Amino acid sequence: MSNFIKDEAICLRVIDFSETSQVVTLFVRTAGLVSLLAKGTRKIPARTRSPAPEPLDLFSFGQVVFILPRGSSELGTLSSWQVLDHHPALRRSLKALYCAQMAAEITLLLLNQLDPHPELFDQLRCALEAFPGPDPQRMLLAYMKAALSLTGYQPRLDACCVCSKPSSAASTLVFVPTLGGICCRDCTRDRTAVKITPVLALALDRLPPPRSLQNSGAPSPAAKPPDPAALLLAAKLLIAHISSVTEHKLRTESLTKIIFGAAKNTSSTAQLSSRVSR
Repeated sequence: MSNFIKDEAICLRVIDFSETSQVVTLFVRTAGLVSLLAKGTRKIPARTRSPAPEPLDLFSFGQVVFILPRGSSELGTLSSWQVLDHHPALRRSLKALYCAQMAAEITLLLLNQLDPHPELFDQLRCALEAFPGPDPQRMLLAYMKAALSLTGYQPRLDACCVCSKPSSAASTLVFVPTLGGICCRDCTRDRTAVKITPVLALALDRLPPPRSLQNSGAPSPAAKPPDPAALLLAAKLLIAHISSVTEHKLRTESLTKIIFGAAKNTSSTAQLSSRVSR
């Protein structure tokens, strides 16, 4: 007898398989990533009296019933899918949609099939709900960092990876993706190193995960907005780290300039720190 599993899930990838079926990759709360064959979700035969199945839209959250695959190279079977939240607000904001696309790809790259990460699942749910809000850029950075931390790849940002000198005591730092963190300028000659200020390193180190960031509330109206150049640089550093640990270049990397905007200078990185440390 088949063992059916019922759980909450987020749809991260949908691929057409046949005229009537699709292959979907769901992030299941207690099972991790699961690839399933979804029969009959593309086309409903004419004259059928059965109700149309719930749509398997990207980023939708719902209740799933499925049968696990027998082996790592096989597909499981989707039995039912009940949508609880389509996240329609994501479709009304291009920037929010791009943030969701990048978060989904990062999740797919960092997780293995059937490797449970319930805490990361909850962080992704929070991020998807918050992306249409007033601060999608900082929420995306928070999710990137949370995804790295919860999968064991958190970059070291508080001190030099080589000499352990605190970042606050250094005048000049570089971020080295191959070492997984920051270094004093004199401790490395790695060509992939990117210059980063101690202020930005501290800001990233203190950036909380999405749920904590959301619960902290909106910044006061008097607070200065974060420097777009600092946000863009922080995103590039985290993406470089993700690409290094997964050995894959993000296809959504080209969206960073659209999400974070083109910046004219990088002189105001302290503004980022004033917000992420709250």
